[in-house]
Amino acid sequence: MSFPLLILLLGVNSIAQGRLLSQADRPCHEDRFYNLGSHIIDHYFGDRHYITVIKTKFDGEELAEAFECEVHHRPFYIVTQQRFQYQVNLERYTTPNNIYEYPSFEAFLAWGSEETLLTRIIPYIAIRNPQAKVILRSYLLSRDEVAHLFYQSWYMHNMLNVLVINYLDRHRIELCVFNPYAMVHSGDVNVRAQDLNCTLITDENQLAGFLRRLDRFERRRVRKLNGYNLTVAMHESKGSMSAFDCILDNFHISDVDMDILKIIQEKMRFNATYINSELELSVGYVNPNGSMAGVLLLIESNKIDLAANSRIIHDYGTKNLLYLRYITTEKLMFLVPRNYFENRDKEIVFINPFSITYLIVNMIFSIVIPLLLLALEKILKYVRPAKRNYHFGVSVLCMIGIIYNVSVKQPKATRKRFVIFGLLVYNIVSYPVWQAVTIRYLNSDNQNLNNINTLEELLETDLELRVSKYHHHVVVHEGSDFQNPSYRELSTRLNTKGTASIRTAIERIMTQRDSAFLTSETYVPLVLSGSYNWIPGSTSSGVFVISEPIYEFYKSMVVPKTSPFVRTFNEIVMRCIETGFVERQTGQLRMVVDVLNIRQTLANARISAERLFDMGSLKIFFVFYLVMMALATVVFLLELAVNRYCKKKEMELGAVEKIEQKKEDGVLFEFVL
Repeated sequence: MSFPLLILLLGVNSIAQGRLLSQADRPCHEDRFYNLGSHIIDHYFGDRHYITVIKTKFDGEELAEAFECEVHHRPFYIVTQQRFQYQVNLERYTTPNNIYEYPSFEAFLAWGSEETLLTRIIPYIAIRNPQAKVILRSYLLSRDEVAHLFYQSWYMHNMLNVLVINYLDRHRIELCVFNPYAMVHSGDVNVRAQDLNCTLITDENQLAGFLRRLDRFERRRVRKLNGYNLTVAMHESKGSMSAFDCILDNFHISDVDMDILKIIQEKMRFNATYINSELELSVGYVNPNGSMAGVLLLIESNKIDLAANSRIIHDYGTKNLLYLRYITTEKLMFLVPRNYFENRDKEIVFINPFSITYLIVNMIFSIVIPLLLLALEKILKYVRPAKRNYHFGVSVLCMIGIIYNVSVKQPKATRKRFVIFGLLVYNIVSYPVWQAVTIRYLNSDNQNLNNINTLEELLETDLELRVSKYHHHVVVHEGSDFQNPSYRELSTRLNTKGTASIRTAIERIMTQRDSAFLTSETYVPLVLSGSYNWIPGSTSSGVFVISEPIYEFYKSMVVPKTSPFVRTFNEIVMRCIETGFVERQTGQLRMVVDVLNIRQTLANARISAERLFDMGSLKIFFVFYLVMMALATVVFLLELAVNRYCKKKEMELGAVEKIEQKKEDGVLFEFVL
């Protein structure tokens, strides 16, 4: 909704519930004493576009007219005290809880006695919009009474942008503001007269100086806290990386949240009281019964000033939670057991779609071609010799032999040879292709073949899908809205059992291999390269990561909606992001991962006496090859010797037979009686 349209709707709503007056409708006189009040209101509400004037019984007709004359540069809405209370109570029960900040264009102006302002004005303005600018006007208040107004406004209702105009007489106005972060009595919540910043105004020259000081006061009040103590929830143990301390060992990575918090503390000059709990509680989550836990509960109860661990921007249906400018994005990925399918790589090498198709086609050719040859004989009326018996099975086996490059007896008929020639051409083309496909599968990454690579494969397994309590509420409520059936099934299978410690979740994946864990993509390289010495018998990661991100969210720090530091925090966070804090952490993480990989490789080499694969590893194969070549040479020479010996014997026997034959031919024919 555009801003002009929003103003128009507010105006229509105001006309329906009260009086919305423009400047032309006000019978004002420039010589009135309330011209000073007009300058104050116009300056203090300079960045506000919608002013609500609350009338009380304390107002007379003259004061009401003065209201209309003082707010003369913008339209304002006049409403009675009773009507305003009714509107606030109505909105209180009809406005849904959300994560959006209070409107920054509202302002309120009220005149009344101390009791009226304390009991009937301040509490209802605080419910409506505690971030609005407020001017409270009264008559002849003491400093202690003014201090009580500020005490109620800030300590009871978290309203900081309050200006009190105290009319002492017709020639003197006392203007008071309050800075709780620079109190004389540090740590004391009782506001005293000396804690106020009050100025007596009698003419317009004094007013001009005061307005300049007021601008500086408002800027410095929320930017320089002078050692004031703020309560910060921050899980600090090597930054937010502490969940992975078991993997990091003695490495230290500066966390972007901690770095930004240090910059905020340095710029704003405050002391921090840290609420340090485990990471899951420091981020906060919603229990299945809807109750909040950890930092979310502290924020909702307004017990902390800043939750510095950035978390996913998600609407929990809270009343007092506000996200700052987003710092980075977070992708969630599943950690699963490595080599979950074990021998699937061996199956895929030989039982893949191409190989199965190739074998089926070869078998079809082996059966169809003999039938084709037999049909040709019948058609051409070829007469088979009677002494030869035709066997179909023998023909099929011969075809299989030809297809797979086995030496078999070929047919002598020319027509049959043409058919066999076509089969050989097919074999010359198809067999190298099949070899190439098989080699490609052999050379592929077996880890990818044996591992779960997609969300669909994960959902087909019996693994128990686990997620931290912090991520569970976000994923379940986001995933159920997706059209993809896989995400809907995922949201129903996720549970939070045994996820309080990421270390325990990783250990269960490696040892029992019965679960998968959903975690942030940022730490995936750390998980894959880390040392798992705390797990008995484990020297390397037994965890694999599904490369497909399941979800992606924005992350930011959190403050209460009523915090006066929202704009200041956002400015500092934005400057830090533009400076490159996130990229710096990413670079540090990448460097640590490289060092961990090197250290893990060296450690494994020392433990298992393994070495890198090189040509020396093939020495035994070369020796075996040379021995077999020498043996083959010896056999070949023996065969030559035997062959020569046999030929020589044959020649000698042939010569003897010839001599004997000649002798027999030389004997005369004799008759024997």
